[in-house]
Amino acid sequence: MKKYFVLIILASSMLLPWKYSFAQDKLIEKGDASVKMLQYHSALETYLKAWDKMDKNSYKKQQLAIKIADCYFETRNHIEAVVWYKKIADAKITEKNPELWNRLGLALLRTHQPAEAELWFNKRLKQDPENAIALKGSEIIAFQKKNHPNYPFEVVNLTTINSVANDFGLAFSQEDHKEIIFSSNRKGSAGKQMEQWTGGSFSDLYSARFDGNSWSHITSVDEAKVVNTETNEGGPAFNGRFTTMYFTRCLKGSTEITYCEILQSDRKRNGWSKPQIVLAEAGANVGHPWVSADELTIYFASNRPGGFGGKDIWMAKRAARHRNFESPQNLGNVINTPLDEVFPFVWGDSVLFFASEGHPGFGGLDIFKSNIQDTTFTKAVNLHQPINSVGDDFNFVPDDASSGLLSSNRPGSIGGDDLYSYARFPLYFDLRGVASNENTSLPIQEVMVTLFDKNQTEITQVLSNLAGAYHIDSSFLSENQDYTIKFEKKDHFAVVKQLSTRGFLSDQSFVIDAVLTPIPEKPIVLPEIRYELDRWDLLPQYKDSLQLLVTIMKDNPGLIIELRSHTDPRASDEYNDELSQKRAQTVVDYLVSTGIDPERLKAKGYGKKVPRIMEKNIIIDGYLFEKGVELTEAYMNRLTPRQKQEAAFSLSRRTEFRVLARNFIPKELPAINQVEPIVDSLQNRVLYESSMHGKPYLSIIVFENALMAEWRSDQKISSISAAKVFDLLINNSITKENIKAKNVEEAIKYGFQRGEAVLIAEKLEIGEKMIKNCEFLIVPDLEVEARFGQDIINKSKPYRIESDINTIIFE
Repeated sequence: MKKYFVLIILASSMLLPWKYSFAQDKLIEKGDASVKMLQYHSALETYLKAWDKMDKNSYKKQQLAIKIADCYFETRNHIEAVVWYKKIADAKITEKNPELWNRLGLALLRTHQPAEAELWFNKRLKQDPENAIALKGSEIIAFQKKNHPNYPFEVVNLTTINSVANDFGLAFSQEDHKEIIFSSNRKGSAGKQMEQWTGGSFSDLYSARFDGNSWSHITSVDEAKVVNTETNEGGPAFNGRFTTMYFTRCLKGSTEITYCEILQSDRKRNGWSKPQIVLAEAGANVGHPWVSADELTIYFASNRPGGFGGKDIWMAKRAARHRNFESPQNLGNVINTPLDEVFPFVWGDSVLFFASEGHPGFGGLDIFKSNIQDTTFTKAVNLHQPINSVGDDFNFVPDDASSGLLSSNRPGSIGGDDLYSYARFPLYFDLRGVASNENTSLPIQEVMVTLFDKNQTEITQVLSNLAGAYHIDSSFLSENQDYTIKFEKKDHFAVVKQLSTRGFLSDQSFVIDAVLTPIPEKPIVLPEIRYELDRWDLLPQYKDSLQLLVTIMKDNPGLIIELRSHTDPRASDEYNDELSQKRAQTVVDYLVSTGIDPERLKAKGYGKKVPRIMEKNIIIDGYLFEKGVELTEAYMNRLTPRQKQEAAFSLSRRTEFRVLARNFIPKELPAINQVEPIVDSLQNRVLYESSMHGKPYLSIIVFENALMAEWRSDQKISSISAAKVFDLLINNSITKENIKAKNVEEAIKYGFQRGEAVLIAEKLEIGEKMIKNCEFLIVPDLEVEARFGQDIINKSKPYRIESDINTIIFE
């Protein structure tokens, strides 16, 4: 981007220290004078004439080749710069000025030849391993070697604005963002002469309006030439009310070096006020301003002393609009590099966008962003392609969070630098997968797949088909979101999976399969959990073994389980009963500590009463225990050698869980505290609370569902609320076959209001007590969920009630 370098000119301190006398060659002397004035285009014309007059490859001719190459480099003609640097790259003259290798490397990078550029940077590093520019060049090459996906943006040339000249340096100039002011050196600009840096025309500020479809109505900012002059103007920025414009002006001189300054001008009814200088630096350039809405903070680019090399981004503040800006502060080496950083733009006071040659990019200037955290900046992040390209990309101006404008001289540009729009297009995601059975690996149909958002709000539900497959289309999935997917099937443990659409740059079809395990009737042995001798404390290293159970309980919030602990046959029954009970309770305590509701957990110690039956072949300590073997005390006492017997004992010591119910729902009864049966290892003790009638109120399990029952020995018949029966029907725990009535369909239809209807339960559980063949009269508006009458209470005998400790003891 040739014109970009007109607005911020390299300081004279960057010039090569040429110390040779060229008195005998007036052309070279004239060219050197132009270089001192930073008039590289004029110098180049003179040097080329001198080159044609030299007829041998002398040391003086090599010196002239360097001068010509440098002029091409400074005017951004990197193709010719490569040609001329290569003429002397291997000559001894470069050993006295090895920075030429860096310049050749940079020119090769900018002509998209990174492999060859790496050779010259490595040559410089071999001589000076800490050389900052060579290190940066190598870093850029390493970045370009990586595979970088395109970001989801569309970048479009603003063909209705751009000309065959350079169009760049834009800013929104109205609050509605329907007008822009930009820089251009197109035909018709105020400056009629050729500027001697690049050989192009001088630039002016122009405005354009957006008519709803395209940018048009291009006019000069002011015909009175108050803002636009015969020199270069560009890089506009506006205050929050869009009443004041800050811009760059690069002065023109023929006998002395001139520099760029930042000026401000107020919008008037018919034009602009006379510009006033805001920032200027003796012997250096300042430009590319961005100003805060209140005009108290300004960011700009400059090659003023104190930077890191090339042009850096600086920031200055002032106490009031009419006051001068205080001493500028360099943004530091997180932002600035030994090469150029230009065109700062602050978005929402929290993000700095800027263009850089020194941070790793795709070629020339790339656009970067850095988050502003108090007074510091985060590491610069490349905005990637297609925002960036192999050309120069700069002057990034957001319109909103997903669209805006930028400048670039990428391939396809109409002129040199062009204006472009960018917009982020939406990504499309869908989700599919297969649900299968853990035991058979066969697909499962009619699995309910539910998609939840991050707040666990249901978004949609689908059922798996005959092949176990499901699909959730793109209408339910959005970018940068976190989702939960739950897979549920009756009589199976539910499975919960996570999905995130964050960080994707292209459309994605996610595949998430689920393997569901049928809920077995038999207890499930947990992974190995060991205890110290005579101890019941759960050792930290075995807590990880319980994470699978924690996951199951959290993924299946309706489960109520019993934790069953077993010992080996050594020691007495009483001792093992107590020890196993305490060990089961430690597992319950740990599960509660992970957030599992204690009402869903029962601890039961079985001591050595229940021998383990091997459900599969297991080898432990080198000994095989075959499927079907029952580890009875007699069997294990016969085992030899002693090591095999110890292995059998260790298999006997186990903790299992068994599913008791599947529809746990936390209750909220204001007058009654729900209780869970607590059973010790010696007898079946069940704690209760007092009901609203002062009667024992305890938890029971019927049809694998937990509910609360009132103990009423003063009533003959047991009853259950109609509302609870409907709950059981709805969740498929019972069918109409479990109901006895003259006309079951009518009884259900009329909410059990007409005639008697009875719920038949083959069994119910109170703690460890199981009662078979129970009948409940279905009663509308019953104050409690269920009520035990004399019919069921008599089946519970023998028992006794210890009211002083609120306990029913079943013998």
